[in-house]
Amino acid sequence: MKIFGDWDRFCIVTQLDADYCGVWLNGTLFFRISGNNIGDPQEDNSLRDAYYILDSIIYRKQSRINKTIFQMDYKNIFKIIDEAIYRDGEDIFKYIDESIFPSDFSIRINVQSMLRCRVYSVSDGEKTKVVYQKEYSSEIVGVTFCDDLVEHSLTEVLGYLENTHKIEVDKENT
Repeated sequence: MKIFGDWDRFCIVTQLDADYCGVWLNGTLFFRISGNNIGDPQEDNSLRDAYYILDSIIYRKQSRINKTIFQMDYKNIFKIIDEAIYRDGEDIFKYIDESIFPSDFSIRINVQSMLRCRVYSVSDGEKTKVVYQKEYSSEIVGVTFCDDLVEHSLTEVLGYLENTHKIEVDKENT
């Protein structure tokens, strides 16, 4: 098991299967936020897919900086983003530039283990609020972190998956 971040506060956990199918990088992936597992640690995924998805999540980091939304309480942050993504809510457009999409606030890695939960992030440039809803729960949970923890964890796991994928591609090409 590989842990990227702080186990007690925020981390991304991955583990390759014993037979991870080369470039597919089959394995498990989930978030751990304030002691809660977000995503299914038993669900198998293509970590190769996670690698490509993470790249776009990290690329959109600047879009997640919004001081007005950051000042909202956790439930309102979740509601304004979630409604814009899933229910055609338009309130968020009062607070974001037209070049930003509501989905830019999502840091959920859309692989099988994470599909039944929602995880959003917004920053004021110094701190980051992460709000989430676990699968089969109506409870909205929020936590505030130093900005580097969330982005550093995302970047670390991307680097690991990128290197692991490259090694497997090189093996296939030799």
